[in-house]
Amino acid sequence: MSSITGTSSKRLELVRSTSFKSEADGGKTLEVAMAVSVFKKLQDAGLIDPKTKLSDKLEKTSSSKATSYEARLVELIRDTNANGKLEVDLEALSGSGMLNKSASVETLTGVLEGRTSAVPDAFISKQSDKSKLGGARGSEVQNLTNGMVLRNEVDAAAMDALLSRASSDPKAVAKEAIAGAQVLGTKGKGAEARELLDAAGIALQSAGKFAEAREVFTVLTRQPHADVKRNLVPDQRDISVARNLAAHNSVPVVTTPAGNRIAVEPANFDSTVGAAAQLRLDQVALQERMTNVLGRPVDLKSISDASAYFQAFAKGKDAGAVSKEFGAYLKAGFKHSGEGTEWSAKIPSDERAGRLEELFAGQFSDDAGRRVIDCEGFAYLSDRLLGGIKNADGSNRFVVEYATKPGHVITGVSEPTTNALFTVNNDNVSKPVPAESQRSRREAIARELCGAAPNVIGISRKQSESEPVQENTLKPPRLGSLAWDGERIRGEIDPILANRFTEYANRVGIGASFGGFVASEFD
Repeated sequence: MSSITGTSSKRLELVRSTSFKSEADGGKTLEVAMAVSVFKKLQDAGLIDPKTKLSDKLEKTSSSKATSYEARLVELIRDTNANGKLEVDLEALSGSGMLNKSASVETLTGVLEGRTSAVPDAFISKQSDKSKLGGARGSEVQNLTNGMVLRNEVDAAAMDALLSRASSDPKAVAKEAIAGAQVLGTKGKGAEARELLDAAGIALQSAGKFAEAREVFTVLTRQPHADVKRNLVPDQRDISVARNLAAHNSVPVVTTPAGNRIAVEPANFDSTVGAAAQLRLDQVALQERMTNVLGRPVDLKSISDASAYFQAFAKGKDAGAVSKEFGAYLKAGFKHSGEGTEWSAKIPSDERAGRLEELFAGQFSDDAGRRVIDCEGFAYLSDRLLGGIKNADGSNRFVVEYATKPGHVITGVSEPTTNALFTVNNDNVSKPVPAESQRSRREAIARELCGAAPNVIGISRKQSESEPVQENTLKPPRLGSLAWDGERIRGEIDPILANRFTEYANRVGIGASFGGFVASEFD
């Protein structure tokens, strides 16, 4: 373990889950981002004058013809050991002619090793146009520098070697990871200790070694790690995500390979190391239950594995047990983006539940391993997984209905044989209640959807038919949608009520709302 806890190296390696060569431009932008991050750290440490720009000229040397700071730094970033990860050569950097005072490899390691924050706008704006950091390219460089981690190459290689033994020698991997983290902690390297534990826990879980994964993650739920603040928006993004990151009302928008656009609100992912580790423990427990029930290894992100599991789990269980387990599944594996998702128009809304594998392909995940979706995604999951549970005679055990108000959708899940009903509202799954009539079922669903606030809603087996209005506009509600007054359903929207809504909207003007219309109409 000594190599993971501080053996010196002449190179620092960029920690990244995928090879830089897999990126659309072969890693060219990543090289620039790494050079920018190194340059900024060197400036902050006083090793490069703060007034210097990336494009400023340098004299040619016998070892380099590069004539700017940026070009020379990029020149020093290579994949020397051909492992798909970029490294910066510290020895060459020390003698590069860029530093305003001498600095040893050890000094440079201290300055550059570890995690960085995104280079700020002020840094980008003061650079020359020659560096081409304006516009989309500059934003991408900033995104790539956010959370960029440089690690001692020897340490990185040792960690890779340790994690590769997760399947063959899990007890030793858990023991060495915990011991290594303790040593790193005594050296004041708490962040590195936590990264080691997190990586080891994930490797052990992926290998199906649940007891050992649990042992490692549990360490992170205790002090000194537990209360350390952590934001769970990924620091390192695969190219399929990073290439499509843009600003949308100051909220990052991620476009997935399936064509979904996810507006990720970072504040919605504020957490702690302990809370994130507990989520991992919940996933370990769920995956272990699924493995035991199905009698084979399972992938938590596989919709087919989840479908097979809930079919098997539900046998002999009442609706309460099924709803509770489904809630545990949602909380362990999924997270609302905070701002919403624009789902790919390539898949019609009424087909999405049946095509979740395609819809969720390459779906953005947070650093706790949860797929990032929105209310529609949760509704599709309940339709697919609960609506797919069969009785012994092959009939559907549950009836899943979409319930929609402007801006939000949930599902109501009813069991005809027992008249039990529960709802799925994002990752909150309610306890079943009795609902013997269509009216009582609809009102229970409406109460979960709207609470005590009047509104116009739609309830249907098909999502498209549950939309009460067109694109959240203040056009008349769809005929057949329901008027909810905050306590009960007052009736369906017919042509007469639709005309009255138009009169109401014209009369009230900018303050008109569907809730206000229902309240005024049925007061």
